[in-house]
Amino acid sequence: MVLAILVVVTAITIPSLRGGSGAEVRAAAQAVAAGLRYVRSEAVTRNRELTFIVDVDKKQYAMDGDSRVRPLPASVDVALYTAQSELRDDQSGAIRFFSDGSCTGGRITISARKRSYLIDVDWLTGMVRVLNVASDDVVNETGSFEQ
Repeated sequence: MVLAILVVVTAITIPSLRGGSGAEVRAAAQAVAAGLRYVRSEAVTRNRELTFIVDVDKKQYAMDGDSRVRPLPASVDVALYTAQSELRDDQSGAIRFFSDGSCTGGRITISARKRSYLIDVDWLTGMVRVLNVASDDVVNETGSFEQ
């Protein structure tokens, strides 16, 4: 009986210790989406171009007008798809937002184990959508989930 309990506790504990939990990946994706929405809003408000910069190698991102560099969890993988003109080097690139709300467009993928979130940025409208690849849930502009 004691061995059976230890097996169950171990089966529950070990995956959570490895990191990359669904909640951690989702939180990272939500933070990136919120940052993108913030940069878009600031570009419109300030009436000037601003960029959202992603370093996939260092797993971090930064926003124009804010000197802080925001790290992503070490357990997640990050990928960036953006316009060729916005690539900075082999590890980093940007999504540029214009004063009218449009942008260069792109996609940032945050994933760990079997969970992935695609953060799509529409080039024409600058709208940010978060798609959960595992269940195809979509997070709308307000940050709440849609089916």
